[in-house]
Amino acid sequence: MHTPHIVAHALKKRGVLILLVRSFILKQTVVPHCKMRSLGLNPEQLRLRKNKQQKERYPKNRESLRAARETFQLKRGAAEALKPELCKERQQKEAGRSRKHYAKCGADPESKKRLAVKRREYRAAHMKEINAQISDRRKTDTEYALALRLRSRLNHCLRGKAIKKTEKTLDMLGCTVPEAVKYLETNPRGLKIEGNHIDHIRALISFNLHLPSERRMANHYLNLQLLTPEENLAKGVDFDYAAWSITENGSKLIELGRG
Repeated sequence: MHTPHIVAHALKKRGVLILLVRSFILKQTVVPHCKMRSLGLNPEQLRLRKNKQQKERYPKNRESLRAARETFQLKRGAAEALKPELCKERQQKEAGRSRKHYAKCGADPESKKRLAVKRREYRAAHMKEINAQISDRRKTDTEYALALRLRSRLNHCLRGKAIKKTEKTLDMLGCTVPEAVKYLETNPRGLKIEGNHIDHIRALISFNLHLPSERRMANHYLNLQLLTPEENLAKGVDFDYAAWSITENGSKLIELGRG
């Protein structure tokens, strides 16, 4: 068999660049696993040799290795502690970008129609998963449960009267959702939102919901109270407007409606 140098010399006489020929031939003649071949070891023997070297090296470097491990664990613990904050910050940034994108698309009628179609298709295809997520979150997030229940009740009432809502439900609440939770749960009987009914003191059907001012009055936090399920079902639709109008909350709501 010809050696690489002999072949390269022969090819040189024919006008072939020697550097290219030598590079190609050397690549073809490289022996894989040169370290194993040079030591005369197979892969299993090389693994055992490496393990033996590590066992011999560990007692000499025990303290430095332990210190390095502790430093790594501290850094990992700090990173794990920061992970929820970093995830929340990233979610807020992504939500901000999504809101800007949807606001931009919402300005275009055609884009708005396409987005509406996509949302309907997605909900129809993932209805079970969406309902399960909503149910799980309602059990653990009181503020989310309150907002969801207020939206659902008002929208149901408006649909029954064929009224299109132009305002956001939470904008008509008159306070933030956490403030509404605190207001409702600050009662002499110590009732909590979970397990009880959110009652409209003056029933929604008694308002002229075609008027924006009446919708604000109906959905205002001053018109809300917590009742047990039995009390709310026994309340019925009877309402003493004269007695309600002279109460503190009633007079404030009447002024709100006039404004």
